[in-house]
Amino acid sequence: MKKTLATILSILLIFSMTSAFALSWVDVETESCEEYTLTATKYERVEGDIGATYTKSPNATAAIGDTVYFDLSAVDTNGEEVEVEIEYHNLGNIEVVGNLFRAKVVGAKPYVKISIEEKTPITELIYNGESIVVDEDTVIIGELAFLRDADGKVLDVAHEDNTAEMLKDLAALGIVIDDIYNGKICMTDDILISNFGKVCKTEAVAAWYVVEDDVLSIPKTGDYTVTGVIILGLAALAALSLWSTAKRARR
Repeated sequence: MKKTLATILSILLIFSMTSAFALSWVDVETESCEEYTLTATKYERVEGDIGATYTKSPNATAAIGDTVYFDLSAVDTNGEEVEVEIEYHNLGNIEVVGNLFRAKVVGAKPYVKISIEEKTPITELIYNGESIVVDEDTVIIGELAFLRDADGKVLDVAHEDNTAEMLKDLAALGIVIDDIYNGKICMTDDILISNFGKVCKTEAVAAWYVVEDDVLSIPKTGDYTVTGVIILGLAALAALSLWSTAKRARR
């Protein structure tokens, strides 16, 4: 029995360290669609002696009631226009004026976003030259059959051969069997597509409000916060503990 367990563990360790490629069973790995170029450009209307002109204004901001101008472009590597999703936020009365779009700001955070997303169809996924079979509650990859719930979490796994072969095939997918029964493996359609196909997304945004970075700032000298006091207190306690330990050791 011990020999059998040792053999299984050895196989698991060997193959878990030599997986052909890294797979994620938690998150969807989305890459950029490199074959497309999307731009959203802000313009400013400038009145002159010979009429109005429009100049690029990347730093332009606007308030409720203002009129904004912008241009949207989406082309592939051949320069051909492609269809994209367009999202308008806090913008109304959108119309085309010449070669530009014109809109009225109707909210505090006006922006326009264009995006394109591509996914490999779930029916076209391949692993080791064989089609991956996916239905509502079962995913078959090679000789492994996974049972999943409505949220994609894997509940169980079965194999056509013995346990050693199952562990080997799981390791090739970067899966440890304990992770399955601990609820750590997820096989949603999007995760499967990300691992065995392609999920890419590219977007461009033109915003007329200041987008603040969500960065934790370090208090300046003289600024004391509750968090800072707690951290200093913990540091002092840790230093006191080390000093006390060292003192007892010297005795």
